[in-house]
Amino acid sequence: VCYRAAEKFFESFESGKPEIESTFAAARDFLQGYRSSPTPASQSPCAAATKAYALATKNSPSGPSQRALLAFVDEAVFTADDGLDPVCGASAEAYFTSNI
Repeated sequence: VCYRAAEKFFESFESGKPEIESTFAAARDFLQGYRSSPTPASQSPCAAATKAYALATKNSPSGPSQRALLAFVDEAVFTADDGLDPVCGASAEAYFTSNI
């Protein structure tokens, strides 16, 4: 899941897309992969890195967005490996798509 998302980022960035657009493309790819395989995705180093990133940005100028990110990661990745809530997943995917 993580490898595929990383590949998507580099593919997008190397094609000349801005970093933020490439990040959203990778995030959308990660969600799609996670949706089909939640347990391995939640146990991957990528999931731990995502949570570390969210925690590291806790003093971000966008406090509400950072708290939303951390809550999403906690719920989607670190609770019972039951997968991504369909409504939450669809919302996140639509958000990423709208920014690509």
